[in-house]
Amino acid sequence: MGKSKKLPGKGKVGKGAATSSRSNKRPRTESGSRQPQGPCPDWPKNKKLLNFPEMWREQLYRNKVVELKHERNLIVAEKTGSESDFKHYGVVECFERLGWLNAFTLEKFNQKQIYLDEIITWMATLRKVLGKKPPTTTKLIGTVGETENELSFNALDKIADFDSGATNPKRPYEYLSTEVIACNDDKYKGDMWVEMLCELFDVPPSRLSIKMTLDRCDLRQFPKLLSSLTCCNILPRTSDISQIRNCDVRVLHALCTGFPTMSFKQMVLHNIWEARISGDRKTIPHFKLITALLVNVGVITETSKSYKPGVTPFTRDHIRDTEFIFIKSKFAYILEDYKGKLTYEVPREDQGEEEEDDEAETENDEDVEEREYDRLERGGDVEMQVERPPTWGNWTSYEREMYVQQAKEIAAAAKCRVAQENSLKTWQEEQAKLAQERWEKQEAYEKS
Repeated sequence: MGKSKKLPGKGKVGKGAATSSRSNKRPRTESGSRQPQGPCPDWPKNKKLLNFPEMWREQLYRNKVVELKHERNLIVAEKTGSESDFKHYGVVECFERLGWLNAFTLEKFNQKQIYLDEIITWMATLRKVLGKKPPTTTKLIGTVGETENELSFNALDKIADFDSGATNPKRPYEYLSTEVIACNDDKYKGDMWVEMLCELFDVPPSRLSIKMTLDRCDLRQFPKLLSSLTCCNILPRTSDISQIRNCDVRVLHALCTGFPTMSFKQMVLHNIWEARISGDRKTIPHFKLITALLVNVGVITETSKSYKPGVTPFTRDHIRDTEFIFIKSKFAYILEDYKGKLTYEVPREDQGEEEEDDEAETENDEDVEEREYDRLERGGDVEMQVERPPTWGNWTSYEREMYVQQAKEIAAAAKCRVAQENSLKTWQEEQAKLAQERWEKQEAYEKS
């Protein structure tokens, strides 16, 4: 990233960096008159900004972000996803199914430069207007210089086509309440919570409950791969990356299965507003989106100070050395976990077609042998072939993988049951034979 500069402080609103020390000066009202004397209050982490008088909110927000000292701690910049790297592994399909492809590729708003002074000023002055039909009419309005700049559904549409329509099947978006999105209370988890955990986590059934501890290491392979991107582009954060939060569950389930059909634009407004009013959230999400907004409305000028964040793109090369191995075999695209040896497979639908490139690794005989031994250790059946139902072609790759996995588990259980029955039959035959021998010996003894 290079040498980081100090964050702009809390002085005058608009261009130019202000002092970085905490200030207790009284803010002015819109009319310019000073409020009654008094120090700027402290902002506890468990308290919302809306609980403070409006005259102190801008100053309190600036005090909060300046505690991070450097911009590298403040920025949660979006990662650019590679379609060519992940199109065979079901990732691109997940984002297309929800109409979120632009949130994956950042094709229309991949800003190379960001403007910290203007973004912090916009966030510090932010206010929320619900409109007649929230969230579609909700606006987040911040002031930079003399200009009010709003972030809304319409403003996001001018940046990129984010909610391009839920497909397979086609259906409208569900606009969830803030409480359901955050899911900080068990009462907002809903009746489907345990079922969602069952589809996302590879844990014993006894652990599945509404109180279950959510660890990233317990995720199934495919949701774990998706979580590497959602923590930057969908639910941005820099802390607790090894944990899965309650709000992550619904988003990962929506990407994996298509339900619920959540709105990305609603998620953006939710994330930015929560970062503004929450005392324990100091980072600013969706930096590139906010930059695109300010560029579109003409707030950014030639004199604006820019900063180029060092953001690692979301490609196979950049995550291969950490957790996952990507393999292309004769019949499937395979995703393996370095640590747990867990395997996720997507059946190949391009068999017999000429490959235009060699992006995925070709699996050699040693790879096959080693992977099959790993399956045997986990109780898998190497030779088993799962019969595909008539509706197979309409299923997503995730649904196919879950079907194959469950079919193999059922077959393995049936095989185990047959083995137990055969073992019991053999034991009964042996016991009957021994009883017969004892009876013959006893009869011979009595005759003698």
